[in-house]
Amino acid sequence: MKAKFFFFFSLVLALGVLAVLGHNDAEVTVNPLYKTSSMDGLHITHKEGSIIKWELTADDAVLPSGNEQVIVKSLNLKIYNDPVIHLTGGSGIYNIEEGDLAINGMVKVNIKDLQFTTDSLVWSGKDEILSTRDSVRFTGNKFLIEGKGLSAKIKDQKMKILDNVKGTFYL
Repeated sequence: MKAKFFFFFSLVLALGVLAVLGHNDAEVTVNPLYKTSSMDGLHITHKEGSIIKWELTADDAVLPSGNEQVIVKSLNLKIYNDPVIHLTGGSGIYNIEEGDLAINGMVKVNIKDLQFTTDSLVWSGKDEILSTRDSVRFTGNKFLIEGKGLSAKIKDQKMKILDNVKGTFYL
């Protein structure tokens, strides 16, 4: 009985050693589901020729591998126009190929002494258009305009609130 057990144990041990020695690491592949890189402090400058059109800065950025998007947090966008437009938001997704930035989380846009607020906003860098479908609030020293939806063409300096526009003017 001991001889059979010893023979069986020796056979299993020999097969185990052969399996380990015969294993080829080149055949083993691991496909991660989601590769990312992240960084503290992101700064992107968009130029046309030698002229800076806009700059994006963010406290944190996540760059998924193989993706053409950058996920940013605590972002600032400075659009060089006359006048200069300063935009801040909680988080967003920058599409590298299209040059678009979708912003979420209390978006504030400052133009001189005027302020515009909404919950989300899309900046189309190529078309130079700001747009949203959310409620908007536009304030200045002597007025308050509220509504829903917005389309602003930066080149033309034209802004249009799309629906339910209500205005209050202070004298």
